Amino acid sequence: MPVPNPPRLRFREISLLCLLALWVAAVCRVEQAPPLTPPAVPYAKTSR
Repeated sequence: MPVPNPPRLRFREISLLCLLALWVAAVCRVEQAPPLTPPAVPYAKTSR
């Protein structure tokens, strides 16, 4: 007889979903935020 959904399996699925959500959020942040280019650093210093 197969065991109907042991708690360990649920915990693993929840942890995988959390990791997937964090990865998607990180990818979205990287796509939205502009890449930090070397010319941007002196520009920020001169604008101050």
